[in-house]
Amino acid sequence: MKKIHPLTTAGIGMGTAAAALLFSGYQPVACALALMAYFFTLPEVPKYSSPYQFVFFLAQGALLGYTLDFGQYRFPFFTVILFLVALTPLLRLIFYKPMLHARYLWVEPPLVLIILAGWLITNLIYPQGWQTWFYPLPPIGFTIYLIVIFLIEGRDLLRVAKAAGNTRVGMPAPDFELPDQSGQMVRLSAFLGARHVLLIFLRGDWCPSCHVMLRTYEKSSEKLRDKKILLLAIGPDDLGTNRQMAERIGVEFRILSDVKQEAAIAYGTHLEKDPTNRSGYGAGLPIPSAFIICDQGIIRYHSRADQAGEFLNPRMVFDVLENIPAETR
Repeated sequence: MKKIHPLTTAGIGMGTAAAALLFSGYQPVACALALMAYFFTLPEVPKYSSPYQFVFFLAQGALLGYTLDFGQYRFPFFTVILFLVALTPLLRLIFYKPMLHARYLWVEPPLVLIILAGWLITNLIYPQGWQTWFYPLPPIGFTIYLIVIFLIEGRDLLRVAKAAGNTRVGMPAPDFELPDQSGQMVRLSAFLGARHVLLIFLRGDWCPSCHVMLRTYEKSSEKLRDKKILLLAIGPDDLGTNRQMAERIGVEFRILSDVKQEAAIAYGTHLEKDPTNRSGYGAGLPIPSAFIICDQGIIRYHSRADQAGEFLNPRMVFDVLENIPAETR
């Protein structure tokens, strides 16, 4: 861990204090502090999208549940419920390779229903007062909000994927010139005859699954370089945001700034309007997608919009390039 994550660290401190107070006989104060610890840890989960955040966020959820179960001689229902509350929005990040951005969209809604049913039934069968009704509600409500966003975005990605297909495979790749995170201009055509290019479009620094995808590509960067494959990422954020993101999540390859999203539009990987109305993205949002462009400037692969992470295995990239007919090389 290169830098201290301040909110997560503060959340851990609050969680530790909550546990100490709980075992000292101050259960009401421990419950309140555990809830604060949960929401202190939450903001840095999408910011860093690292196992460090995932582990402590899950721990804070379980701790909040345990403060409600403490002293009850029964199964720790609220500990399990609040652990599931924390786990549900993380599933798509922890299991990014199989789930990607929009695969298995049916997984999260049943988990939310199980959580709500468990919270309601436990309170009805084992009434303990207002605390067990109130304290789970903010985490449950926020998780429902996140799942609704996932479903909206997943629906849009599936719609675009169905409409677009792989129609650009075999066509010349549109040229572009964009600045990377250090301010240096990068032109795609400059690599003609010299390098293959793996081009990935990101939705922005706000997107935790994009962080996971970038880290996974970074782990494969040496294998890609050995095969003369240049990895370029393109996102809608400015240079400063891209530079901070690259430093924060630990990637060394170039992240290009496409604020006006001209490259995303040229590649047909663009939504005119952000479905969740985030501020700062007036030009819409890129659709997460991946392109393989051979050294002759021809698109050899275009991922489905809803499956942009399917090329996390570099072997798949190599297979596409190795199967180019000899006469077209």
